[in-house]
Amino acid sequence: MDTGCRLLHSFRYAFRNRPDLLERVSDIAEGSAHADMIQDLNDLAVLGRENAGLLSAIKLEAAALDEASNIAEEMANLFAASTAGREDNSAARIIGDKAFTYLKQAVDEVTALQNKYVFILSNN
Repeated sequence: MDTGCRLLHSFRYAFRNRPDLLERVSDIAEGSAHADMIQDLNDLAVLGRENAGLLSAIKLEAAALDEASNIAEEMANLFAASTAGREDNSAARIIGDKAFTYLKQAVDEVTALQNKYVFILSNN
């Protein structure tokens, strides 16, 4: 189980009697983008440090929070390096986006027709 999932699971158990903290955990767990994952790990580390007493009661070590913080920092650096200098409006990207959009529209149309009509093939 990865660090983020392990922390979410542990936090939900440790905070089971604290609706205010469970709500914060739920807010952190929303989203799935790369930047969101980085922020989530950092937020979990901060929330865990703020509530160390509840986490120590379930034997969650502070090292797990340090690990989440370190992973968040490493991921942020890698993410920044991977997106640095990328031109979001490059001609190749625009053509690729248009091609994907047209293909998606065509597939959606065929799928919609397939549910309404039976295609009849004739020998003529």
